Amino acid sequence: MELIMSNMISEAPKAKLKMVLMRGLAGSGKSTLAQILASRNDGRVISADDFFVGSDGVYRHDHTKIRIAHVDARQRIESAVKSGCDYIVVDNTHITHRDMEEYFRLAASLNALVELIEPTTPWAKDPDECVKRTVHNVPLDIIKGMLNRYQSMETDEAQMIVAGMRTA
Repeated sequence: MELIMSNMISEAPKAKLKMVLMRGLAGSGKSTLAQILASRNDGRVISADDFFVGSDGVYRHDHTKIRIAHVDARQRIESAVKSGCDYIVVDNTHITHRDMEEYFRLAASLNALVELIEPTTPWAKDPDECVKRTVHNVPLDIIKGMLNRYQSMETDEAQMIVAGMRTA
């Protein structure tokens, strides 16, 4: 199986587009790091959270619209790519493998190279500190729930999944 997946990656067309999926708890430093990465690589930061920012600039989260927010984010990624952007940073929490699945599908359809990046701040896995730093006032119980549900994944595993989706 590993050899098959390795061959799929090596046989995939060279990706011109890079899609970075930020991962981590609310308040862990993802957005700061996402901005730095996008700036250094002439890229764009796209987040499902942007959907909840009104024309007045105020963030109003509505958990009943989270799926719509992710559809909107994926559409903005496609639009950025069509306009010539070749470095996209997806600034969502991506706590579980399932959270990343639709972005993996999009990366496969766009022939993008995927990279998973987590902030390495000293407080990245400390809910008590993250709650003090979250810009969207995410409650402590939600952040603790994120930490409890967190599923590890390395970039090479994500790339194998995307490669498998390309051939499916």
